[in-house]
Amino acid sequence: MFVSTLTPEGFLQRLPLALCTCDVEGTITDYNQRAVELWGVEPTQGTHRFSGAQRMFDHRGRLLASSATPVAVALASRTPQCNRELIIERADSTRVAVLSNVAPLFDEAGALVGAVDVFQDISDRKRSEEARRAAERVAASMRLAADVGQEIRSSIQSVTRFLEALKQEASLSAEARFYAESARRELDHLVGITHRFIVNPTTSTTARPNSSGVDS
Repeated sequence: MFVSTLTPEGFLQRLPLALCTCDVEGTITDYNQRAVELWGVEPTQGTHRFSGAQRMFDHRGRLLASSATPVAVALASRTPQCNRELIIERADSTRVAVLSNVAPLFDEAGALVGAVDVFQDISDRKRSEEARRAAERVAASMRLAADVGQEIRSSIQSVTRFLEALKQEASLSAEARFYAESARRELDHLVGITHRFIVNPTTSTTARPNSSGVDS
């Protein structure tokens, strides 16, 4: 039977996840090194409340008031706050996407005594998700371009047939024949543009999506 020789403090420090605890007022009482790494600073004892991060945002990048952070909500509602995707701002103003799980802590009598926050860096996952969404946007643009291109080709073919029929008219004047031939050359030019920018959208700058990400 394996018996761990790690102390509770040693176990806390070796966790691959960031962890911090706070008292009933939200003041941070304990934390591990991984939390310090994600916050970018070691909290000042007795002064940091709810989080050691400089600022906290929701998953859409909207700034959260201290009362709206997961720890504060867990303490106020006395209910767990699970799988909250957040963005924390470090002391150097870089930002990290994290997944937070907060649980309120109670004593044996059922009185609220604090909360524990376990959170982890999910920046890589968020970048992968953004890359997938970007690829999907490009694919959708290509499908739309192909559909539009098909419509344009159909219209061009119809006009081409009309011009060919017009050129066969024996009564067509030389001036009219000249304009018909000029229109045919313009159609050929339009076919080339269509092939470059719509039928083959990967060569068009309009198919390149904007990218965004979270600093790590």
